[in-house]
Amino acid sequence: MSKDIAFVHADFNLMLNVSDLGGTPIPQGLSTLAVAFDLTHGFAFFTELYSTWGNAQAIPLDGGSLNGFSYAPIDELVFDIGGDVGLYQSNRSFTVFAGVTFVPHRKSRVPLVRNRVAPSSAVASRGP
Repeated sequence: MSKDIAFVHADFNLMLNVSDLGGTPIPQGLSTLAVAFDLTHGFAFFTELYSTWGNAQAIPLDGGSLNGFSYAPIDELVFDIGGDVGLYQSNRSFTVFAGVTFVPHRKSRVPLVRNRVAPSSAVASRGP
């Protein structure tokens, strides 16, 4: 589920992952709440809370708070950097990340408009 309000974009996600399909399937869920704030001139701040849930004995639980900044000089290119604070200290306490995303796409300059053809009876002149 997503919502945009002014310069804020929010996402809430629920996912289900099934591991070990060859043996005993183990379901595990993931929930996330992410919020991004468009600052200005291509800069943004983002934060995300996430947590896994399910059988902790089969697959270790994980969760954290991921925060960072991004810069998009053009629509197709985004640089980001940030940190991830782990909520389960047995997995990790802190992780630093940096990334680049390139998505090639082309925006249509002019929307395609179909020419409407009027029926010949509508254009025909009707005399008195």
